[in-house]
Amino acid sequence: MSQTTVSSRDPSPRHEQLVGDVVGLCGRPYVGLRGPGEARMGFLTVNDIDVRALGSVASYNGRGYDSDPTALRAGALCEAYERYGLLDLDDTRTRYASVAELRGAGTAHLSPTDLLSLPADAVRQGSFGTLPADDQPIQWVDGVSLGTGATVLLPARYCVMFGDDASNRASDEGHWYCATSNGAATATSPSGACLAGLFELLERDAFMLLWYHRLAFSHLTVDPASRLGGRLAAALTGCRLEYRLIDLTEVHGVPTVFAIVRGAAAGNVQYGVGAGTAGSVTEAVWRAIKEALGFYSLQRRELLAGRYRELRADEVRTFVEHPLYYMDSRNQAELGFLFADRPARPVPAEPPEWLTGPRPEVLRRVVAHLGGRGVDLYAVDLTPAEGAATGMFTYKVVSPQLIPLDSDHEARHLTNERLRNEPTRRGWRPDQPELADLNHVPHPFP
Repeated sequence: MSQTTVSSRDPSPRHEQLVGDVVGLCGRPYVGLRGPGEARMGFLTVNDIDVRALGSVASYNGRGYDSDPTALRAGALCEAYERYGLLDLDDTRTRYASVAELRGAGTAHLSPTDLLSLPADAVRQGSFGTLPADDQPIQWVDGVSLGTGATVLLPARYCVMFGDDASNRASDEGHWYCATSNGAATATSPSGACLAGLFELLERDAFMLLWYHRLAFSHLTVDPASRLGGRLAAALTGCRLEYRLIDLTEVHGVPTVFAIVRGAAAGNVQYGVGAGTAGSVTEAVWRAIKEALGFYSLQRRELLAGRYRELRADEVRTFVEHPLYYMDSRNQAELGFLFADRPARPVPAEPPEWLTGPRPEVLRRVVAHLGGRGVDLYAVDLTPAEGAATGMFTYKVVSPQLIPLDSDHEARHLTNERLRNEPTRRGWRPDQPELADLNHVPHPFP
């Protein structure tokens, strides 16, 4: 679900400089050709080459989905670059201190408990172990408040996908959190990367509210005569797929769409999901549906090849295992509410005026809009040192209030205040649920 803001129409796109110029970044790409029963939506995967040559035990890849070959390649290369930047930071960009030391020195920071909304002794609620005590030194990385521009230290383990080998200083903290790519993005400017990362935070927060509360937001319908309708018709020609577009724009007031598709494979039903937030509902729909169609093809091939296994909910520990859980027909009834009949409205033809214009200005407006709703936003520069000459930037946007997409089902972000209270406060459900009343089956996102 990562997003890029690299134009596929650039005659000499900057992302092409990543091919062969950054050590280990772009290995052999795998282009997925369309198979029978699949949408006309290509996917391309770029894997790292030999990660041991990088002195790392971690691996990364990038994946693109699009019907346009240039956009497909841009998405895969930029996501690989993003994941490369997420793997580690050199010590010159981090510092070691305890929360107590920073507090005593008056240094602005967000502590692990600020980000996870947990008491220090809580375990496995978005955390993989006991959170560090206030007097325990941990590793920090510089961030910046997108609302004020002030420098704010953030826990490096929350922002960077550190390995836990003995050579990594962050491993001294214990495995209290496992960072993901949530809120990370690559673009040709810092503001573009921050805006794309912020959009990803919004789509995931909105989806988590939809999922945990089984909310009945409106469906969207696409005018067949529109450009978007033509793109969808071309993508779906020759395949029998059913899809729904759920409008999540109401959650944040920024165009956000969730897409789910289903079709038949090997006598079974197979699903694909996607989401998108953008400056217009039209673009959000396209981001969501192309991701859903791409994931559907990947999952369908896994199903046809017999590469799946039955999983209990408590065995879903990685993003890969979330859609795997729904290859089992016994679990698919949990997705039924996403296809249930509900009011529908057409996709608006024009984008909201306040979301048009130069990216720095749009970013400023969106940050101010969310700040008015009590959402604090911070950005961390994760641009790889090797990539400075390419003009490509990777940032990760972090918010204590927004709900991340859960990875390990046994370590969900269940104590986030918004998770239980926001739907009641906004009138999306009539009651005030207890935590036990929420939807606790694994979500379907990979």
